[in-house]
Amino acid sequence: MTTSISDKKQILFVDDDECSEELVTLTLTNHEIIAACCSAASYERYIGKALRCGAQAYLIKPISQDDLQQAVERLTSPVNGRKSAARLAELAAILEELDIRYEQETARFESAKEKLLRAEEKLMRLKAEKASL
Repeated sequence: MTTSISDKKQILFVDDDECSEELVTLTLTNHEIIAACCSAASYERYIGKALRCGAQAYLIKPISQDDLQQAVERLTSPVNGRKSAARLAELAAILEELDIRYEQETARFESAKEKLLRAEEKLMRLKAEKASL
């Protein structure tokens, strides 16, 4: 039994740049192609963006031969491919939730910082008033 090229899974490795989102979106129309992003940036926001765009893997450069081989095996495995797609979708949702919480905590921190500055200014005014009496 021979396997034709059309029977084999195809993996599109996209360098994480401005056009990666468009390329990954294009692969979603052809379910036979698996998209994986490669980048030197290991920031969670980039990884989350790539996964939300439909990438099923995110490899951080420099990519070792072992890492590449493991990724290809994981992406082309029929059972693991389905599981990893669901897991990546779950992770993308988690990253999105963490981004939201980070923004909320940043806003709370800034608000608390402003309150502290106002309290310190008020304390300085009260000390100045007390000194002038």
